[in-house]
Amino acid sequence: PMSFHFGADITVTATSDVASVTETENIRAPLAAASKCGKYVAASSGNELVLWSVIEAPSVAAILIRSPNDVVASGNICSIVWRRSSKMLALATDMGKLCLFRLHPPGSEDGPQSSNKLTLEPCGVLDLEGDMIRCLCSCGHVILIGGADGALRTVSWEGQLLEVHTPMVTD
Repeated sequence: PMSFHFGADITVTATSDVASVTETENIRAPLAAASKCGKYVAASSGNELVLWSVIEAPSVAAILIRSPNDVVASGNICSIVWRRSSKMLALATDMGKLCLFRLHPPGSEDGPQSSNKLTLEPCGVLDLEGDMIRCLCSCGHVILIGGADGALRTVSWEGQLLEVHTPMVTD
């Protein structure tokens, strides 16, 4: 596991793709998820996403700062999950949006521009129509989304809703 200390009050410990947060004050806790390849940790505090390179000493590899208008329209980041290949990540917001990003490492020629820095390319947004996303799970070629309504949604890494399974309620 990797641990990161955010100021005097918050410590984030990340293992594979799950993070636990310890906080000593009543403040919004950051989220973190480690890539499967072990090279990166994605951390968020709501309106921004920071990608850390953790190959040797932790260093900031990329920062995505969302505009206030985007936060109002889409909500704060509430969950992060990496694709198994570590080439994509998905962010869920507290307003039911799933935002997909492709990761382009330094020197990658398939990115939006050839660069010596890590870049994030937005790949799409899926609106789950306001349903609160409770959890994300990367499962092979799909993302499993657990909603506040109890439904389990299957979404492709291309952003297409594939299936919705609703809980059966019996009397």
